[in-house]
Amino acid sequence: MDTSTLIESLIAFHIEAQNSVNGFTFERATEGANGIVYRVIASNDVVYAVKIARKSPRKRAWREFTITNAIHNQGIHDICPRPLALILKRV
Repeated sequence: MDTSTLIESLIAFHIEAQNSVNGFTFERATEGANGIVYRVIASNDVVYAVKIARKSPRKRAWREFTITNAIHNQGIHDICPRPLALILKRV
């Protein structure tokens, strides 16, 4: 999975206001105090969740990624899919 294509498609989804971009279909799933979660369906019907998180001095995104990865590595795949990437960018 090319995460850069997914991220570029998510940006295009916001700019162009289209539900499908580059073979990905986007649905806004939920929004909280820390960010927005999107349900993403790839052209091969694989479903991903993408979270865009607010930068936080508490490093919340890093902590969420780390614990999700740890749970997945313990074999609990049904409730905790493998996280694909943590991309930290300064804006």
